[in-house]
Amino acid sequence: MTGSFVAAKLNAPYFLHKDAEVAEACIRYALSERVNIGVNAFLLLMPMAHPEKAEDWERRYGHYIARAKALLGEAASDHVGWNDYWMSRWLILGDDYCLEELYTQTQRSTIWAPPGQSPRADSKSVGEYAVWMTDSMSMQCPEFAKRWSAYLREKDPVMLQAAPWAFGDNAA
Repeated sequence: MTGSFVAAKLNAPYFLHKDAEVAEACIRYALSERVNIGVNAFLLLMPMAHPEKAEDWERRYGHYIARAKALLGEAASDHVGWNDYWMSRWLILGDDYCLEELYTQTQRSTIWAPPGQSPRADSKSVGEYAVWMTDSMSMQCPEFAKRWSAYLREKDPVMLQAAPWAFGDNAA
């Protein structure tokens, strides 16, 4: 199973077309990742998407799942990786609570840099990355565009009007 096939299945979005084989491919991919919050999200979210496999995956990948929980538990609330986590969670579980969290991320002005490093001069804020991510996903995934625009219509119509993908049924 290629990475592009897995990515296409996830962006479908995944919760509309669940596939345990794709889920396990995501888990295996995440095993080698130590710091990326979005990738580690697979270790936590796929068992939630497939409760029938959760016990087996916990037994086989428990060490990695514990590592992912610790990573997320230690991450600052304004870490740019939470953008990836909330988008991954929405794509995998279809949990509309994620829309509120993504919106919160769009409002953050923090310029994130890895620990011990200064932000680069051209670094964008966590919020700017979140806006880019939600705009990009809205252009790629009609289901996300539908739900995100409905959320913004109630929460922030000005942000919706400024979105490059907001037209037709997705407009304010």
